[in-house]
Amino acid sequence: MINITDKSEFLINELNGKNIVIFVGSAVSMYPPTCLFSGTQFVEEIFAFLFPKKFIDSINFNEQKILKKLFNNIPFEHLLERFPDREKLIQVLKNAYHINKFNPLHQILTYLLHEGKIKAIITTNYDLCLDEALNKCNFEFLRIVTKNDFETNNRKIKSKKTYFKIHGSADDIKGETLVLTLTQESILPKWKRKVLYQLLENRILVITGYSGKDFEICPELEQMPFEQIIWNTNSEKLPSKNAGRILTQRNGIQLIEDMKELLCGLFDHKLSQNLSYLQPNPRKDMLDKISCGIIKNETEIEEWRASLFNSTGIPSLALKASNELLKSITTKKSEQFVRALRQKAQALFHIGKYKYSAILFHKAFLIAKNLNNKYLEADLLLDESESLRCYGSLFRSIHNIKLASRIRNDIRIKKENDRLLGKIFLRKALLLEPFYQKFIRIKLSFFTNLLNS
Repeated sequence: MINITDKSEFLINELNGKNIVIFVGSAVSMYPPTCLFSGTQFVEEIFAFLFPKKFIDSINFNEQKILKKLFNNIPFEHLLERFPDREKLIQVLKNAYHINKFNPLHQILTYLLHEGKIKAIITTNYDLCLDEALNKCNFEFLRIVTKNDFETNNRKIKSKKTYFKIHGSADDIKGETLVLTLTQESILPKWKRKVLYQLLENRILVITGYSGKDFEICPELEQMPFEQIIWNTNSEKLPSKNAGRILTQRNGIQLIEDMKELLCGLFDHKLSQNLSYLQPNPRKDMLDKISCGIIKNETEIEEWRASLFNSTGIPSLALKASNELLKSITTKKSEQFVRALRQKAQALFHIGKYKYSAILFHKAFLIAKNLNNKYLEADLLLDESESLRCYGSLFRSIHNIKLASRIRNDIRIKKENDRLLGKIFLRKALLLEPFYQKFIRIKLSFFTNLLNS
């Protein structure tokens, strides 16, 4: 059961003097002079680039409905996950979020931490606005961004005023801390989980300006030992299914209130007065600048489009997009052409045309082999193996797995090696699954235990 209220006044006396932690999302940076945009607005802007009117008009009405419904729910990180050039993406977003023009709401949060009315601030934001406001306030606090920050300050986190940037920071020189994609969100690193635990144990968690669409944070919040959770929303509609699940399971409160009114009414600071003039004002030109920085040509748009359709389970549109992509690439012996073949092969796989999917994966593998890209070779062999398995060609599927395993042994980059190892184990498990089920049915426990081991 979710308790819902549309007024913040009742919370003032209840929370006064208690241990409060604020979890703040991108909406806090939408107010001037910061004027940044939310993840939802970013998705809407990219949607217009990826699916212009010409493309929308070329698909049928049902496909248009599916597409629009999909993008109403797609998270910021899923969109970025499918972008072809990760390094370029990191640099463009680092530059875009390298902003330190804090607004009155950043100041209010800063003074709340300074005066001890809140014990910690947790944020998913990359920007440097809260950082600047905190530094100008000139008091001692812990800033946790990296694993090294955690290890250095581990014993102080519970007792000190703490600022935790859980998705990284734009002032990271190489962009290594930035959590931009679903792969990075697959599971929260152990050290971040420990920080959350220490910050939230026996405290009241107030969430504001945050959708909860991230894949790694909300599952962890469900398990955290906080005393109470209050999720601030602008309307009765919850921002995500994650928010509803957490509030239901943890008997939380959904507070329907403007973020500005919540902070002003709840904490009654001198800066909270006379902020009725303050309205969110994200700058459209900043979104345009990011979009133009990310997308340089039509071929990149087509590749991104095909990849998104494959990853979100719309194979008919993925096939259409990958065919257009293949037509636009003139160099047939390039990694870009290999990626395009792969998109079409994946679309054919999802449609159920396993034989033709395997043929295209193999063609892409041969080109990758000539390009001397070992990781891509092994990855494509494993993709082909899955198509062959589904087609019924088990021996060829096994042969591909063996070849991929040999190639993996020559790869020295640990992250690539580990990823291939995981895919190899998965392919083997899928091949053994039918035998495992048969052994269970005929009660051959020796073979069942052997496969389990």
